[in-house]
Amino acid sequence: MTNKLRLISATALLCAAASAHAQVDRLMESVKPGNASGISLSVVRESILRESATVFGAREGLRFQSCLIHVEIERKRADLDQKFRFGDLMMGKGVLPPVISEARDSVALEDTVMRVASRVYRIDEGARIIDVPPTWRDWLLVGLTADDCAVAIKDAPSQDQLRPQNSQEEAFFRSVLERSYNMGRQQARDVLASNLARLERTYFGMRRYFDLFARGMVSAPVIAASTDILVRDDPNTLIVGNTVIRITIPVDFVEKSDKWKPLGN
Repeated sequence: MTNKLRLISATALLCAAASAHAQVDRLMESVKPGNASGISLSVVRESILRESATVFGAREGLRFQSCLIHVEIERKRADLDQKFRFGDLMMGKGVLPPVISEARDSVALEDTVMRVASRVYRIDEGARIIDVPPTWRDWLLVGLTADDCAVAIKDAPSQDQLRPQNSQEEAFFRSVLERSYNMGRQQARDVLASNLARLERTYFGMRRYFDLFARGMVSAPVIAASTDILVRDDPNTLIVGNTVIRITIPVDFVEKSDKWKPLGN
């Protein structure tokens, strides 16, 4: 995650880390061991308990960390709204600009050739027609649901055979549970970091398009609109004033460098 936008505060992370053991204790309360006699842990029981604890811990860890992330994102909502203003990037009515990436000092090696490029631009996503401008939420919150934050424990194993039955099984179950719980929390952090990277790549890639367009290095998409007074899609439907908007010629790079304006740093 970049230093430009810290979505999870240090305080929140420290508090979450300090409560990790308490969270595992809370989860273990939902799977209290039975009173079965014996202390041996068979291979079959070990396999069953490992799978049960892994699924339970990973889901609860992901859910818990996702809820923490949602709280922090809500605190940063005004900053995010100010930083990622997709509505300002719209090209006329309903057209979202392309996403252009930039690589600097690129080196390509072959057996007998080395190519060095000061800058490499690539159109990663073309311009597209949309009805509503996107927001940062369309990227940042993907895979980080907060619908179940009010639920104390959601995915505890309900069947007796999936729960520890004695103290030895309880110790084994807890060790797997704690490890998978921490993995679930880390997965949420990784999802957030990936989402943020995609969001920044998309938004600043769109802004880069306007910068290159101002310098004459890329073209604008050609957009055509046609309107039909009446359209009959089927015998039971009548459409009045049907307007169709199409991108007829996509964005492309301008190859004649003599038309470019000087590049800044």
